[in-house]
Amino acid sequence: MTVVGQQSGELQSIAEQIKSHAEQTRSTFTDESRPQFDHRVIETMRTELRNLSTQVSELSTELESSLRLLN
Repeated sequence: MTVVGQQSGELQSIAEQIKSHAEQTRSTFTDESRPQFDHRVIETMRTELRNLSTQVSELSTELESSLRLLN
């Protein structure tokens, strides 16, 4: 697999994780039969999403660099 293909796959994986977190959060806060998360859980989820966002940014930069090298 090429570097670009690998980076593209990693971005796709991170995007799926972000989507999963968003769906979990949305369903938790719209389903009133479930207890609401406490503040610590919310902060943990925010931290995880920030970390994933940072990974996306870093991989995006690497992917752009790789694509520039190919051109």
